[in-house]
Amino acid sequence: MSLPDPSREPVTVGPTSTVVWSGDVRSDEWLCMQVDNLDPTQVVTGTIERRLATSMGFSTTTIGDFASIQPAGTVDPTTGVPLDSVTADLDIRATGYLRLVMQMDGLGGDVAVVVRKGPRK
Repeated sequence: MSLPDPSREPVTVGPTSTVVWSGDVRSDEWLCMQVDNLDPTQVVTGTIERRLATSMGFSTTTIGDFASIQPAGTVDPTTGVPLDSVTADLDIRATGYLRLVMQMDGLGGDVAVVVRKGPRK
């Protein structure tokens, strides 16, 4: 049996840090996140942040997958691979809370976010 498609959520990202997804993942073991840059002129940068308990602040992770997502429609000129979409698979067994923070390099624009996560066994 296949998993149903998760919903694709459009989110407006500002020129300053914007939380585009946040979740309680204490009962989850894995999470896959995909972001499409919908803006045709701006690069979007992102950071995954996490915390172990609500009494702690969020801290930046070393996961750099969302560091630079190119404008919508951008492809690698040699391979034709799209550069406007990034997917990351995360092992979150030790994480309590997770969020994705993004920022556009211009005035702001839109991204689309899809998240799929699974429970601990």
